[in-house]
Amino acid sequence: MNLTNRLIWFLQVTIKVSVILNLHLSVFHDWERVTELKEFCELTLDTIKPSAVLASGDLTDAKKKDGIGSTQYEGEWLAYHNVLTSGKVSEKTKWLDIRGNHDSFDVNNLESPKNFYRKYSEQGQFHPRSYKYKVTNHAGMSLNMIAVDACLDPGPKRPFNFIGNLDESEILELQSLANNTKDPIVWFGHYPTSCIFTSGSENPMSVVYLCGHLHTLGGLVPQMYTMQNEGFAELELADWKDGRALVESRLNVKLTIYCTVKFLCRFRLIAFDQGSFSFIDIRHGQWPIILVTNPKIPWLSIRNMETEEDRMANFKYIR
Repeated sequence: MNLTNRLIWFLQVTIKVSVILNLHLSVFHDWERVTELKEFCELTLDTIKPSAVLASGDLTDAKKKDGIGSTQYEGEWLAYHNVLTSGKVSEKTKWLDIRGNHDSFDVNNLESPKNFYRKYSEQGQFHPRSYKYKVTNHAGMSLNMIAVDACLDPGPKRPFNFIGNLDESEILELQSLANNTKDPIVWFGHYPTSCIFTSGSENPMSVVYLCGHLHTLGGLVPQMYTMQNEGFAELELADWKDGRALVESRLNVKLTIYCTVKFLCRFRLIAFDQGSFSFIDIRHGQWPIILVTNPKIPWLSIRNMETEEDRMANFKYIR
C-alpha cells in the first residue's frame, strides 16, 4: 500500500504587509515583517514543499501613520509583490491570495486605481473576486480550493469595513464554483462566517473554511476553531501582525522584543491523508515541524471522505 497516494498538504498564512493565513505589510510600522515573509517564501516553502499556499487576506495594512485613518499605499503592495517575485513562489507552489478588509480600504470599485490587488497580487489579475483552484497529487487525488471574497463594494475606510457581505451575484458565483464536484472542497477567505452578511447554502463536499479576520481577539482566544452545524470545520488563524502587537504590549525591554515577536508570527500546515483532515498552527521559525495525521484529531471529523482502503490504513498505521 502506497500511503502517499491519498496525501495532499498545503499552507495557510495571514499576512498584512505594513511590510502570512494576514500579512499586514505597512510602510509605517515594523518593516521586519517583510524580512520574515521573505524567509517564509524561501526557507519554509523550500522545506515543506506545499501543494498550495492560501493567503487569506489583509495582504497589506493600509493604515495611516496615526493608526486611525486608512487608504491604500502602493509601496506596501510593491513590497508584497517583490517578496513573492524574489522568492520565486510561482516556481515552488501555487500561491492563492484573496483580499481582506484592509486590502479594500478606500477602494471605490474593482476598477479603481487604488485597487492594487488587481495589479500586484498573484491572483488578482486573473480573478478580481472569488475563484477556484484544483490541487491534484501524483496519484490523481484532488481537492477544490475556493477563495471567498466578501469585501464590501465600494470599500469604505476604517472603521466601517469590519463586516463582509456576499450579494446575490457573488453567492451564485460561489455556488457555480462548488457545484458538480466529487472532490472535497476547502473554502478560504478573510472574514469568518459570523462576520459575513449572507444567507449561504450547504454543500455536502465542504470540509473546512479557513479564515483570518478576528485572529485571536487580542490574545483572548488563542485557538478559534469550531465545527459548524452543517458539518464543516471553521478555523481562524492568528496573523503576522497580531502576535507582534501582543508582545509589544506586554514587554518593555526593547532588546528582547524583536526575537520574541519574530517567533510569534504564525502559519498553518494542513493535510488530507487517507480521508482524514489534520492541521497544526506553527510559529514562524519553529523547527522541526511535525504534523500527526493519524490518529485523527478527535473533534475534527470529515463526512464520507474515507474509503475502505483508507479505513484499513488508519487502523494499522500511525502517521
